[in-house]
Amino acid sequence: MVEEGFKTVRVVWKSSANVVLVHGEIHTMMILRMVPQAFEFENRKMTSKVCILTAQMDFTSFPFQNSWSIDFLHGALSFAIHSKQVFGFQSSLRKRKPTLHKEDGFIREFWEEAFACAFPSSVAEKFDREICTGEEDLETLPGSVFETSMTGHSYSVYNALHDFLRSISFNNSVGEKVSFDQHGELVVGFDILNWVTIPNQSFQRVNVGSMEPQANTEKVLKIHEDIIVWPNWFNQARPLSLCNDLCLPGYSKTKIEGKQFCCYNCLPCPEGKISNQLARKLPDSFNEAKFITFSMLVFCSVWLSFVPSYLSTKGKYMVAVEIFSILVGLGVPVGKCTISDPLPILHQYYRSGDLVIAAVVSQIYRFSNTITFEKTPSQELFNELIHFRPRWTFQASMGLLSRRGRFTPNYKCDAENIPAAVIGGPNFDVSLHMAAILGIYKMPQLTYGTAPVMNTNKRLAFFYQVFPSSNQQYMGILKLLLHFSWTWIGVIYVDDYCAEKFIQDVLPTFSQKGICFAFTETFPKIASASQVAEMVGEGFETVRVVWGSSANTVLVCGEIQTMMTLRMVPRVAEFENRPIKMKVWILTAQMDFTSFPFQRSWDIQFLHGALSFAINSKQVSGFQTSLQERKPTLLKEDGFIREFWEEAFACAFPSSVTEKEGREICTGEEKLETLPGSVFETSMTGHSYSVYNAVCAVAHALHSMYSSQFKHSTRISYWRRRPLDHQPWQLHGFLRSVSFNNSAGEKVSFDQDGELVAGFDILNWVAFPNQSFQRVKLGTMEPQAPPDKVLKIHEHVIVWPSQFNQTRPLSLCNNNCPPGYSKTKIEGKPSCCYNCLPCPEGKISNQEDMDDCVQCPEDQYPNKDQDSCLPKDISFLSYEEPLGISLSTCALSLSFITTLVLGIFMKHQGTPIVKANNRNLTYTLLTSLLLSFLSVFLFIGQPQKLSCLFQQTTFGIIFSMAVSCVLAKTITVVLAFVATKPGSRMRTWVGKGMSTFIVLPCTLLQATLCTVWLATSPPFPDLDMHSFVKEIVLKCNEASPPMFYSVLGYLGVLSLVSFSVAFLARKLPDSFNEAKFITFSMLVFCSVWLSFVPSYLSTKGKYMVAVEIFSILASTSGLLFCIFFPKCYIIVVRPELNKREQLMRRKY
Repeated sequence: MVEEGFKTVRVVWKSSANVVLVHGEIHTMMILRMVPQAFEFENRKMTSKVCILTAQMDFTSFPFQNSWSIDFLHGALSFAIHSKQVFGFQSSLRKRKPTLHKEDGFIREFWEEAFACAFPSSVAEKFDREICTGEEDLETLPGSVFETSMTGHSYSVYNALHDFLRSISFNNSVGEKVSFDQHGELVVGFDILNWVTIPNQSFQRVNVGSMEPQANTEKVLKIHEDIIVWPNWFNQARPLSLCNDLCLPGYSKTKIEGKQFCCYNCLPCPEGKISNQLARKLPDSFNEAKFITFSMLVFCSVWLSFVPSYLSTKGKYMVAVEIFSILVGLGVPVGKCTISDPLPILHQYYRSGDLVIAAVVSQIYRFSNTITFEKTPSQELFNELIHFRPRWTFQASMGLLSRRGRFTPNYKCDAENIPAAVIGGPNFDVSLHMAAILGIYKMPQLTYGTAPVMNTNKRLAFFYQVFPSSNQQYMGILKLLLHFSWTWIGVIYVDDYCAEKFIQDVLPTFSQKGICFAFTETFPKIASASQVAEMVGEGFETVRVVWGSSANTVLVCGEIQTMMTLRMVPRVAEFENRPIKMKVWILTAQMDFTSFPFQRSWDIQFLHGALSFAINSKQVSGFQTSLQERKPTLLKEDGFIREFWEEAFACAFPSSVTEKEGREICTGEEKLETLPGSVFETSMTGHSYSVYNAVCAVAHALHSMYSSQFKHSTRISYWRRRPLDHQPWQLHGFLRSVSFNNSAGEKVSFDQDGELVAGFDILNWVAFPNQSFQRVKLGTMEPQAPPDKVLKIHEHVIVWPSQFNQTRPLSLCNNNCPPGYSKTKIEGKPSCCYNCLPCPEGKISNQEDMDDCVQCPEDQYPNKDQDSCLPKDISFLSYEEPLGISLSTCALSLSFITTLVLGIFMKHQGTPIVKANNRNLTYTLLTSLLLSFLSVFLFIGQPQKLSCLFQQTTFGIIFSMAVSCVLAKTITVVLAFVATKPGSRMRTWVGKGMSTFIVLPCTLLQATLCTVWLATSPPFPDLDMHSFVKEIVLKCNEASPPMFYSVLGYLGVLSLVSFSVAFLARKLPDSFNEAKFITFSMLVFCSVWLSFVPSYLSTKGKYMVAVEIFSILASTSGLLFCIFFPKCYIIVVRPELNKREQLMRRKY
């Protein structure tokens, strides 16, 4: 809620609208009271608005808001239900005591919060509060805590107590009529209240008008404007809330495309047209037309009276009348323009010498004291308004061309000379604006920051950059990112003149090399110190993006002051209760450690482990000694050091004690070495080294120029006594060709573009708890070196952010795809953002971040992780596995049972029951069933050529014989029944010949099909590598599926015919009827083989073989048990029934 509220507050208070309508509920005021706190946190100046509050709102607050200011409500207007004070309300409030109303569960808690006390029972929880007596007076509470007057809401509750019928209408105790309309809504108007706040956190709501919906149109709204108290900001003048100023006479309105109708531009009337609306009716706050109107009224009155006066006078009085009219008509006073010197530069440092090397440096920060109106505004206040603006740089540049102490450019007097050269920086815009002025005078300009983009080559000819090429720096950053494999980074850059070049040239180059950007955000550019708070507010969104990003590396491209903004990042996260994720910050060489005074105590641990680029530098001998000699007591010409001293050591010199109360007295002898690194660095930084080289370069160029002009020692002695005047342009030839070794032993020279020929150091930031830090050199970037040696990194010395436990951080859009996965692009995301998909079945990836998975060889399969291939196992239905053992055992058992049945029938072959069922046909059927059971062993074991040849054909022929025998037995039963009838001719068909005639052709037809199959496409052993991932199945390939299904189809047709005949014969007399058992056996047989087809087709490998074996065993067992079990039962168990007499006695 706080985050969303901050955004709303910024929008509201940035708006040009002075009136804000707040539409809310009773609790909305609690949120509205947080507005001033948000401004105080962001150091933002809060401007007054006229808030218009709806009647639903009332003054409510959290307990912790009791002490918060309510001045922002001063002058607000609100609507409230039309109400009057109810007699007895105040006395009723006075009687509300927690000691008298013990059954009221709310009043005790309210009492403790309102009076900040605690009852004895609550002292243990609220030990820091005073004891509540229960006799405290509610009238002593400020209005921001409790209102003793009856508010609109209270008045509505009071009236609601009478509302028990919709048609009720009455006058309450204060004489007001209460009634409801047909919608059940109260028939009443609104009071318009004006909020007047009082410094003791109380307020008063004054009735300034009313709104009566039932009144006449012109009397609906009544306002007593003369008693309204407006917000202080408007000085008791009616506030204006317009999108833009009204158009003056002579102008007409024109709509602005894309804006609302009340926002428009004012265009002058076209030639020949006028607008004559009276301008005097414009609002007073910006209206000069009233005064013009009055002056022209005087002017016209004078000259209108001049005509009759002039005509009625004579002689010299005519002249006097005309003179008088002229004087009176011009008597309207005219404003006077005054011209004065511009505001002086805040900090100036002059030092006497023969030659002057000037410097223009940007003012990094400036804060004025709070305005108390106890004294006239100081010069510093006005100076604050122009920091960070181009005019400040322009003025400083013009000041270099003026006489000391006087702003008169181009004017020289006596021995005063203009500077020999100017050193500017470190900001880009300082160099740019400086060049705009000094380039006209062809003055040598050296910058120790980023070089500006010049519009013309002429200006570039006078510009020197004591800073290596920015392109080389960006190439170094790119190499650094690729070295650490950081392909997913965030970018924050300063939105200045270089931003376009950075976006168009640098970032595309990074992308071409495989770097992707999680975000590209800008730092708000500071235009003045008064906008620092606004910068923080606008940066909130950027901080949220940065902290919410998955990128662990953030490239910060900024200027020297960017660090001040960067230091606010942890504070924003802390304010929003957002966990601080450590990032590896990569800082450009233009940046340095700078901060506002109020940031002095802020934690800098977020910079721990950061990497930064800096100009190749070495420590210059004597630099530390020079620093120790810098004392404000010794350098009175330095206008900057006193203020720096006071801010750095948090003290005040005697002349500033009254303005900076509470500080210790500055002695001027404090030691710079005692300051933490976050306040002042005593070591020579890259910027300091660049300034040092710039001064040395100018000195060497001057020496070369004067040496070339003086050939003799006497002339040199004369020059030493009095410097020779020279023109600025004369130094350029010597400055561009300068080449020397500085006191640190490093070579300094410029290339053809005026850029320093140098490389970069790569530094590692190590932060300490005492707010100090150290930058450790861990490598270099040398553009002039061979390609493989451009970047040198000593990775073992790097100190990474503590969150990474001293391991190299990863900065990737997503984790690398491990072996077993392949990359797949995410639509709409950068190229280095991808999903990792597991390899599809049968494929592997044995490296990280593979684009595609590869197929394993046919005789191998992927392992569980799909990162390597394993050899497949050989699979077939063997005698060693449980399934093979079970099926073999079943086949042997059933074969034994079949043999036993055959033996029983052969032993009792002379019995009537055996004779009655065609003994030979029974023997043939039992033999077929026995062979069917034994044929199973052709399917078990490793497939061989011979076993594959006879598997299906043997099964087909044997089963055809068995089914043919069943068909023959069924037909025999039917013929036997028919033959028993007197005079039947079917007797000749009953006998062995009939059975042979049925069995033999049916069997031979199947045998013929099998012979054709073996002759054309014989089955053969085969390897099935695809049915199972981890197995190679050894199987018999049928070679010709049509022939295989033809054999099965013929067998199915034969079975259906046999089942049909048996089904028709099932109702024959029991004495001769075997058809019932045959019908049931064939039903089992057909059911098994009908279910076999889908089961066979849906299984793979050895399980196909097992399904076929099971079908053979089940169908054969059905025939065996259904046909022969009843007969065996009679033969073995009930032999008394196995007699002809018993059979003949059975009923039809």
